[in-house]
Amino acid sequence: MNRDTGIKSIVLVLGMALILMACSEGGGSSDRVVERQGESAPADTEKAAVELTLAHGWTGEAAMAKAFEPAVERYAQEHDYITLNVETAPGNGIRDKIVTEMAANDPPDVFLHWGVRETERYITNGKIADLTDLIADDPELNGLYSANAYGSATYRGRIYALPIQENMMTFLVNTKMFEEYGVDIPETFDELKEAVRTFEENGLIPFAANGGTPRAMLLSLVDQLYGDDLRERLIGNQPFDDRLAQAAGYVKELVELGAFPEGMETLSTLQALELFNAGMSPMYFQHSWTLGSVAEDLFEHVEVIPFPKLSEAGDAYMTSAAGYFVYLSQHAYEDESKREAAWELVKYLAGPEVGKDLEVISGNPSPIVWDRNADMHPMLAKALKLRDSGTVKTFADHNELLSAEASKRYNDLVTKLYLNEINPEEYAKLFEEAILDYPNPAFE
Repeated sequence: MNRDTGIKSIVLVLGMALILMACSEGGGSSDRVVERQGESAPADTEKAAVELTLAHGWTGEAAMAKAFEPAVERYAQEHDYITLNVETAPGNGIRDKIVTEMAANDPPDVFLHWGVRETERYITNGKIADLTDLIADDPELNGLYSANAYGSATYRGRIYALPIQENMMTFLVNTKMFEEYGVDIPETFDELKEAVRTFEENGLIPFAANGGTPRAMLLSLVDQLYGDDLRERLIGNQPFDDRLAQAAGYVKELVELGAFPEGMETLSTLQALELFNAGMSPMYFQHSWTLGSVAEDLFEHVEVIPFPKLSEAGDAYMTSAAGYFVYLSQHAYEDESKREAAWELVKYLAGPEVGKDLEVISGNPSPIVWDRNADMHPMLAKALKLRDSGTVKTFADHNELLSAEASKRYNDLVTKLYLNEINPEEYAKLFEEAILDYPNPAFE
């Protein structure tokens, strides 16, 4: 397969993916009332009728939709005193929807969103309820989540959401393709570069990637170079040194070797995955929420491995920490007719029943502590086996420790880095300036 033929095939594969996404997403946000059908659970006559609004982005082609949307419908069926209005906006569209509704002072009662990096403005403006005391007073939540699961939902020592998703970066390799081209599974960065060279010379796109892939790699490389000293630097308490530029230089090496598809900055995460599913790329490194969208016919050939180490003696790292949450609006909290029902909905969505469905059906990791010997999505099982093996260290996505503005600049700088608009030294200088100029107020 030559490179020109490969590019034509990419266009065909991604064109088909766009059509499928358009069909599944329905073209944008939607609002609906979840209606009860057939026999429902006996009415709880002690509870007064209440109307709640839930907003989320787990709809359309997102793998999480396969578990989450039926779980929402099930909840409505089992709680016939609640009229549940569901508002959806696929993917990142939920961010814009929440911005609009908060600005109009008409927030949903319950909604899914990222951590306080994204919601800090709503917290400081009194739009989101402080859940600290509710959590402390609720025995059902005691020991329910993994260590530090509230970390990215904590603002100045107070907790503002319950965790629903563990964010991991997972490195997938198609072992069948590695065998076909006589390439060893890489354990070191030098071996990774050699694998990239071999696949590129054979007309393949080494990594099924979009703009998030170089950032995922940079996370691991910086984690390896700084280890336990990293957190204080990301929140601006300690300066970086030349290791930050060194990590950026490693990413540039992969760009120059032809590791990524041309125009990857224009691809969505699931569009990039289609290159892996179609057998056009032997490697894929991205968010774990995409595990549920890996093609089933690849399951037996795909392994989840650590991102290669810079040295054989060094530690392997895996990005892993709770990063997506369920929030309760201050408006719903202050409304005595809604507070209890809204809080119960928050706990249900971030609870064991939905968490297990997300893992088993959608392959989406939950921060809930539970017996994972049960049957679950095969790709997620492989990722969790690696994470819990003791062979990798874990650290949160660096974005979770940055302010919203510093995070935006960080992501923009990574894009400029792989597009050759800045060099590694400029990247390091500008990133550290962003941290210092826009500190995360959650840690003040």
